Amino acid sequence: MAFKVQARIERRARPRHMQGRTVLLHQLQLLTDALTRSGRETFNMAQRAGEAGNRPVPPTTRPTQAQYAHTAPATPTTAMPVPTIVTPASSASLASPASGANAFANLVHQVSMRKVHPIDAIRAGMPAALLRDASTYFNLPAQRINTIARVPNTTAHNWTRQNVNMDAAASERIWRMADIAAMAREVFGTEEAAKSWLGTANRTFNNSTPLDYLDTEPGAAAVRQVLNAIATGGVA
Repeated sequence: MAFKVQARIERRARPRHMQGRTVLLHQLQLLTDALTRSGRETFNMAQRAGEAGNRPVPPTTRPTQAQYAHTAPATPTTAMPVPTIVTPASSASLASPASGANAFANLVHQVSMRKVHPIDAIRAGMPAALLRDASTYFNLPAQRINTIARVPNTTAHNWTRQNVNMDAAASERIWRMADIAAMAREVFGTEEAAKSWLGTANRTFNNSTPLDYLDTEPGAAAVRQVLNAIATGGVA
């Protein structure tokens, strides 16, 4: 009797064990399938990402030079002004004025018009004919002009006869006389009034004429100062 009960119990317990095993295997199969699907989806996503990364990038379309020329605004072109070059008078032109003209008078005119480059002209040496023509211009003896220019009479005569240029020292004094004459003409308004004042003794210059002060640069500076005072309303 006991044997039959035990056998009946075993028969009932066997299906339950098999049923639990079947459920476990089923759950494992479901888990395996889920993992397989997840791995496959992960692989597919990685593959798609790789294909997107290796996909060639379309080239950037750049405008051609012709398109630039068509679309870019035209830039106005401004012509650069051409500088005016003033050529200074040469020593030869100072000694060769118009036919019959006084060379020193020509020098005074060119100085007043700022057409003489004094440094170059002095260094090159001015024509000795200016000594003679300065005497005629101021209506003074040639010896008086030679004294202001600090040139011995014999030397002045030889230079003029040989038609050569003076040295730099004499050239500077001749240019100084022309510069003061041009300034005086501007102050007094006429050439005759300027020459008259330059050749007349003045107490401001210790009863000497302004021309007598032109043998030195300090003397010429004193004459310029007086001319400036006259131009601004002073008396001299």
